[in-house]
Amino acid sequence: MNKLIASLLLLVLGASAGASEVLLPVRFKLSSAHNENVLLPLEGAVAAPCVSVVMADRLAKVVVARALLDALVAAEEDEVALNREQTFDAEIMKRVSKQRAATLLAGLPAKPVLDRTGCASAEVTADLGYLLGTLLDRGQTSVVHIPSGQFVPHVTARFTSPENMGWVAYHLPEQAYGGTVLLTHKLWISERPMP
Repeated sequence: MNKLIASLLLLVLGASAGASEVLLPVRFKLSSAHNENVLLPLEGAVAAPCVSVVMADRLAKVVVARALLDALVAAEEDEVALNREQTFDAEIMKRVSKQRAATLLAGLPAKPVLDRTGCASAEVTADLGYLLGTLLDRGQTSVVHIPSGQFVPHVTARFTSPENMGWVAYHLPEQAYGGTVLLTHKLWISERPMP
């Protein structure tokens, strides 16, 4: 099996022994298609304490349980796994999630302002895109449509893989919310589907 395809399967399916126990397995896998849409069901309300990140021109916010972020930060890295080809990508992704969760929590004020859902409000940064996308992929977040205050039942992940690049965009439901783009980020090389 091609090394790139093997890395893709390990990373996306979370099949390696070194995969983080904190993150649920991704519920989809990229196919060989260059363009693909995947429906991702989401959690309903997330119990406080939680963190919310306003996105999509203030039309929606991603809500994450504080306990999940704390667990990501506390996750131990497996240095041995980093040296094994079959677990390298999973360990790298664990490290990235850990670092970005730590950055998100460090950006919260000591006495955070709570929003209408009872969550501490955080500012979105470019570095958060991958972490939030990973949590959306795994169904470990909620999304709230701000104007209506309703929890969004699902988002659609749209993958595009033009030559030498790959992107994923997460869209709100088309019928109820107009398909607004919630979040976009570049795919890692080992995540990109093979032609």
